[in-house]
Amino acid sequence: MSSTSLEQVALITREAYSALLHVKTLVESASNDIREAERETVGLAIGHEQEDDPITALRSATKIL
Repeated sequence: MSSTSLEQVALITREAYSALLHVKTLVESASNDIREAERETVGLAIGHEQEDDPITALRSATKIL
């Protein structure tokens, strides 16, 4: 393989890796947004304000039962 071909392969590989890292960041951000939305939904479903932690409220409720 010529030197130019190796340089092109290295460049393409680096760009592909960079794109993959970007996609990973986007997926992690979307996952965090989904988790936050789930928490808010649970909070609204059990009648708590958004400032309250719905997970704590659910744990308290299970201890009462």
